Amino acid sequence: MSGTPGLDLLQSRLARSGTVKTVSKSRPVLFRGRHFEDVIILLCVRWYLRYSLSYRDLEEIMPERGVSVDHVTIWRWVQRYAPTENVATGVPFGV
Repeated sequence: MSGTPGLDLLQSRLARSGTVKTVSKSRPVLFRGRHFEDVIILLCVRWYLRYSLSYRDLEEIMPERGVSVDHVTIWRWVQRYAPTENVATGVPFGV
């Protein structure tokens, strides 16, 4: 595997089922009502924050991992989850 925990989980789920599993009702409150799995959302947000990728770059990368997502959706995820991700990792926002 790649060594990235989120990507490893995503790849293992895709390998087992051929598609990403449906979203469960017992997911964390932060992710309830979202169409995509938590791991996919966090993967896009982390890649956007960590690497100098544009939203359109991520839109092109995700189909290689079996997920079709629009760049505007990724933008919405970053707006919603970037502050939370930065608090969880201890990295100041915007760094």
